[in-house]
Amino acid sequence: MKKFFILIVLTMEMISLSIPFPNHTKYSENIIKPSIYTQNQLDDQVYKYYQKWKNRYLTKVSKKDQMYINWNYLKRDWVEPQNAVTVSEAHGYGMLIFSIIGDKDKQAHQIYDAMFNFFKAHPSSINPNLMAWQQINNNGKIVDTEDNDSAIDGDLDIALSLIIADKQWGSNGKINYKKEALNMINAIMESEVNHEDWILQLGDWAHNDKDYMYSTRSSDFILNTISTFIKYDDKNSKKWEKVYNKIIKISNFIFNNYSKETGLLPDFLVKNSNGDYIPSQSNFLEDENDGNYNWNACRDPWRLSLDIILGNKNNELYTQLQTMNTWIEKKTNLNPSKINPGYYLNGNKIIRDWEGTDISFVAPFAVSAMINKNNQKWLNKLWDFMLYDDETSFEDIEYFPNTIRMLVMLIISGNWPKL
Repeated sequence: MKKFFILIVLTMEMISLSIPFPNHTKYSENIIKPSIYTQNQLDDQVYKYYQKWKNRYLTKVSKKDQMYINWNYLKRDWVEPQNAVTVSEAHGYGMLIFSIIGDKDKQAHQIYDAMFNFFKAHPSSINPNLMAWQQINNNGKIVDTEDNDSAIDGDLDIALSLIIADKQWGSNGKINYKKEALNMINAIMESEVNHEDWILQLGDWAHNDKDYMYSTRSSDFILNTISTFIKYDDKNSKKWEKVYNKIIKISNFIFNNYSKETGLLPDFLVKNSNGDYIPSQSNFLEDENDGNYNWNACRDPWRLSLDIILGNKNNELYTQLQTMNTWIEKKTNLNPSKINPGYYLNGNKIIRDWEGTDISFVAPFAVSAMINKNNQKWLNKLWDFMLYDDETSFEDIEYFPNTIRMLVMLIISGNWPKL
């Protein structure tokens, strides 16, 4: 009788853990969703897109219980090296998506564990609890590139996915998700946080690099993930609070001194002689637009807004984001196709050698639009544009915009879990 009772309790506990899609998270007061569709329609649109995304990018490692997200699916000429298959950024995105979809997809749990196995098979050479940033296909064998250290964005997302997996499936199975999450969160604190300035660094390789140890990237300002770490990591909770506050301080400084009319942040920021973090110089790490709102910072409206959507109120951040919303609505005259793929912080366009927009720059603005009911018309237009416009054709677009779109759709439909 006692064994039977214990079995019932454990079963009930496991049932209560599960948060499969659609979970219809209760967002903060006054947060909006697209008003032109019912909740069931939004859920159907998201899951339909998920199935298409999964079928295209999820890839199995031959003869191993491992899977990854193929970011080089289209095999473009500009990819370097040509045999690249994935990066930790893509892996983190994938683990987030499968952990949130949960048992709505009967394969999701198995897929998630196979992606976990891939992550564990490719540790950073500096801190093995983090992930090597890029993998290549070397004559049929998936191996790391020579510079096999970490990139913090992938690590942050993988760690958050492990927390979600713990809530989704519990940690009593073959993988102790909670233990693995804490191991990784501690490793991020140890090797990817500057303990003097409490900034998020670019990766474990930058931790003791005198040229990069006082630099950070705005797309890594994933505030809600840091909020979750504060609650989840008792050992380092006070330290994570310092990181959270430093992100707010840096964002606010840039807003007040460089982007008062736009609210935009640059891709990369560096510490100046006054101790402030300012836009980096050109070609600091990637290209001439490192100090502008470019291919990294395009994620900022999503990364920053999610924390407000899930309940953390910050008036300074809210003002900056709503300034951004008002600016982009006016700049485009409420036409998503007019969103330029890149801006200077003053709002002037970065001129590309091609015409049109890019969903990487469009989709994140839809998340920031959610924070104010005055953005309802704009949010509706952005949602429809992501789903139906010719410029958003899934087949002709890279992994990066298509995957950002997948993550954003989970948020906008009301299905991002509150931890």
